[in-house]
Amino acid sequence: MTMLRLTATSLAGTALAAAILAGAPVSVAAQNEERQQLTEEQRGQVERILERREEERQRQEEKEGEPPASEQEKPESKDSPPPETRKPRRPPAEQTGESGVKTGEFNLLSENRYAMLRMTAMNDRVATDMDAVEGGEFVTDVELANPTSREIDRVRMVIDYNPAFVEPISINDSALLDKLGASPIARVDRALGQIFYEVDLANPVVELDVPLIFITWIAKKPVLNTGIRFGRTREGLYSELYEGESKVLGAPYEDGDGTVSLGLRVIPSDQGEALLMQEEPQLYLGSDERVGGVLLAIRAPEQTPRVGEPFTMDIVMDNLAYSQIDGLSMMIQFDPEVLTIVDSDLDNWITLGTNILDGPSRTMFPWDYHMANAVYGARGLIEYRVGTSYPDEFLGATGVIATIHAVAKRPTAGTSVRFAFARQRGQRTTEASYLGEDVLGDTTIRNDGVKGAYFPVLPE
Repeated sequence: MTMLRLTATSLAGTALAAAILAGAPVSVAAQNEERQQLTEEQRGQVERILERREEERQRQEEKEGEPPASEQEKPESKDSPPPETRKPRRPPAEQTGESGVKTGEFNLLSENRYAMLRMTAMNDRVATDMDAVEGGEFVTDVELANPTSREIDRVRMVIDYNPAFVEPISINDSALLDKLGASPIARVDRALGQIFYEVDLANPVVELDVPLIFITWIAKKPVLNTGIRFGRTREGLYSELYEGESKVLGAPYEDGDGTVSLGLRVIPSDQGEALLMQEEPQLYLGSDERVGGVLLAIRAPEQTPRVGEPFTMDIVMDNLAYSQIDGLSMMIQFDPEVLTIVDSDLDNWITLGTNILDGPSRTMFPWDYHMANAVYGARGLIEYRVGTSYPDEFLGATGVIATIHAVAKRPTAGTSVRFAFARQRGQRTTEASYLGEDVLGDTTIRNDGVKGAYFPVLPE
């Protein structure tokens, strides 16, 4: 089995945060010194935390005075097999932290003859989580574990991260210098939160366990759980290992197979906040929610349409930014003198009047609110509005939302089908939103993140 492992080392932090990271108790003297530096509100929070700790300690002492569970009498169920015949419980595919938050993510369909990407902390090769401190730097290294000595001669890595919480500072591939066949391709999309690295190797990697690249990061702000994951580019490229022309990362028929992500917690640099995260993690639940980067596009017809011939245009949503989204509104304009939109509503939720087709997309985009799907032919306008109560189901969702069926009425050198935006506040507009906030494109730029279609129409 061949394996890429993303391992991590944390570098910086305060004394109190370091104690929290190590799970060590904080001395009374240290607590008193820290309390003198806190605000009155923070001091009260710390006092409550210390009181709860003392109560837990007392309960633990009382529990230790009881006989061990193994010595207590337990009724044996008639249906229970003898202890020696009971099967051990299989560990879950996803681990959870103390707060119940899902951390490392697994995608392990591959057999042992295939490769596997694994992300772990350097100080704990079993764990799939690590800690860093706000404002501090930490280093991750991508390692190749190759127990079957496959001759890896091409490597591609697509690494996703949340730019709100971490940011790469440098990429070091000096470990591969004696193997390079050509200059590697390395680029960082800081808005999307993605690192792309690809290299062809003149001398294949056959070592059993060797680092490939080192990435230095800075932890920007506290978060209970975020991830540094092997992902996919907007063009559909996944992380991959090659032995000649053969893909050896995961099952060759399953893109993205054989991966394990690295979960990351960023501890606040403020001592009071660090204690609060340790003792009240539920306050930080949902802090990894990403907003922004959603793209909408209308695909022009695959072939130039002729007058009188039906054709289609797909409306595509791209959420590879993994943004939260709970609502989508599209106002689409076309020239009614050139195009007629034809009703298509097979498996649609809304079938009244003239509609665009969204029935086949219900699996990929399981909206549970359908407010509008209407074509106003005389005005040259399409209105489409949907929403969801489960925004997590749309993380990474990318594909065709709906399809426009049309017929051209007259030839033209060019006609457009484009997204329309409101000129005044309160009017219907094109937007993707989460809790009322814009998540379409760059959230700091109004009317961003869309692309319409422009194409000619040929005569009959």
